[in-house]
Amino acid sequence: MAEHGDGTPATAHLSISPAPLPQLDGGTVTIPRRVLSRSLWERLLARDFAVQYVRRLAHPGLPVHLGRPVASLVIRAMRR
Repeated sequence: MAEHGDGTPATAHLSISPAPLPQLDGGTVTIPRRVLSRSLWERLLARDFAVQYVRRLAHPGLPVHLGRPVASLVIRAMRR
């Protein structure tokens, strides 16, 4: 994840954010999700991988509120 569920951006340190997941029966289950910044991902991958690109995916037209899609990072990296 590129940000916490409330829209707070990731920081340079690993943090945990509760993420509600919708279930088929209509309920939700909350799980802990790791939130890492782009720079932290790149540092973690740098030892064994060459990062080719990083893209932030988000829906810019949605208002900031709980229950909205959370921005995520898509990273392409190749093993060295």
